[in-house]
Amino acid sequence: MVMQVIGMTTAQQFTDLSQLQHDFQTTCVPGLTADSAADKRIMQLTFFCLNPIFAHRGEQVLQEVLKRCKSRLLLYLLQPDCPAPEVLKVFR
Repeated sequence: MVMQVIGMTTAQQFTDLSQLQHDFQTTCVPGLTADSAADKRIMQLTFFCLNPIFAHRGEQVLQEVLKRCKSRLLLYLLQPDCPAPEVLKVFR
């Protein structure tokens, strides 16, 4: 049996609502309050790398990250001079 790495992600809890509002466009997120930020259900994706063979499964990988983190919201901070990673295009 041949085993291959599907990909790797890292995420961290995001609990500071003021920082969240500074870094992200939060007006389009329904129900985002200080309480929802404090209850640790908001995660920031800090790294994402996916084996190209599994690129068509990017959405399922990100859903699994949400599930394993017991999160309701997954955020990714884009730098102004960098394009969005291919996998994030499933959420446009």
